[in-house]
Amino acid sequence: SDSDSDSDSDSEGDEGSADGTESEEIGGDSDASSACGPSLHVSLSRPFYLQRPSIEPFLSDLSRRLSSHPPFLLRIPLPSSSSSHHHRHHGPIILVNDKRTRSFLCLPASAGAEEAVRLIRRTDECVVKFGGERYHDDPSVHASVASVRGDLGLALP
Repeated sequence: SDSDSDSDSDSEGDEGSADGTESEEIGGDSDASSACGPSLHVSLSRPFYLQRPSIEPFLSDLSRRLSSHPPFLLRIPLPSSSSSHHHRHHGPIILVNDKRTRSFLCLPASAGAEEAVRLIRRTDECVVKFGGERYHDDPSVHASVASVRGDLGLALP
């Protein structure tokens, strides 16, 4: 199985939360989900930690590296209940994290993955500069839609 870097928590950026604080979705267009379908998260790096004084320099460097990349469409087709759906070969896959402690149900990209990998490589340069690990050598561009504890890869034929 490939690895996935999603964490146990769901940190979608909604404007406003149950505790009354406001948060902002970084890099998102508030109208994008209504115009293009549901908003899905696609990871560009493995999870890693920064000390507080490094956060602003990291974000500044990352923004500089990514801001010159032209916009592109990343298509992640949702599964269809119809057996004749023409995107059937892009159906859900199971990925397991590096520690093999969590499995993810993922929807692979059907278009735009090459551009997403270019963003991943630009992100890698910044992450490594700040002491983190590169993403996978051959990344699977996907959106994780569910996760469970354990390695489901062992249970699949």
